[in-house]
Amino acid sequence: MAGLLLDPASDRWADWGLLDVPDPCRQQNGPQAQQAFRDFIVAAYPGYAFHTWAERLITLLQRVADGELNRLIVCCPPRLGKSLLVSKLFPAYWVSRYPTLFCAIASYSAELAYAHSREARHYYRAVGHPLSKDSTAVGNWLTPERGGCIAAGVRGPFTGKGYALGIIDDPYKGPEDANSAGQRQKLIEWFQSVWLTRAEPAPQGPSRWGFAGAAQVVVLTRWHQDDLIAWLLEQESGDAPQRWQVLNLPAIAEPPQQQITFPATCTIEPDWRQPGEPLCPQRFPLVELEQIRIRAGSYWWNALYQQRPS
Repeated sequence: MAGLLLDPASDRWADWGLLDVPDPCRQQNGPQAQQAFRDFIVAAYPGYAFHTWAERLITLLQRVADGELNRLIVCCPPRLGKSLLVSKLFPAYWVSRYPTLFCAIASYSAELAYAHSREARHYYRAVGHPLSKDSTAVGNWLTPERGGCIAAGVRGPFTGKGYALGIIDDPYKGPEDANSAGQRQKLIEWFQSVWLTRAEPAPQGPSRWGFAGAAQVVVLTRWHQDDLIAWLLEQESGDAPQRWQVLNLPAIAEPPQQQITFPATCTIEPDWRQPGEPLCPQRFPLVELEQIRIRAGSYWWNALYQQRPS
């Protein structure tokens, strides 16, 4: 009977993990045999436009997946496509690389986090990876090896499971949320008391990760000068700096004297553009950005588009 259940012709789930039977095909293909993240995107999302900013981010996320980088901050303008890469395609790729481990996705609401997780599950399945048929919910889906993806809203519970990769994507719902000192403090307290406490410690013995503990990726559009990114950077002057890698992407490239400064413990990805060049002219040409600058006003333009809230 086991042979029939594990026959892909009769059981599309091919759920080796549920039957406690080792999958010989997956055992032969360890993490090093897996495809690169860029190739995964090509397979899972045919027609994806690999713009320059996306290529830079893909390279950094590949380093996260390879265990070379475990602290990444990404700040970029709205409607660029950051969530598609960071919170949908990358979790799918990462779980396919490490099917015994968990990725956690958090956003300002459980609904949005579940939407990201749903898409991640879709891309994971789109390239032929199996799910465990006893747990396929969008907020908590499993691989046959009993790893998978969990999702929840920020300031909500992450109960029952830890994670080896944590992704926080847009923790602020909007300006009212970001401008409230009380809401900002609640987010920081949730980050300290809930989010960080669910991070898995380093695995015992030789680590394939090359670093201690869970990887963290925080991606957002800046809303306020005292937001979560500002708090994380402020902690770099304390006794336990996290040494974040930072990809800071203003909508229009700025001269060095106008660029935001970061703590010396951080590694900053250099901007490849000349001052005045748009970030993604294929989506937002310079003429459109100039119109947005006028409509948004200086405060919101500097915060949301230039990543320099003040």
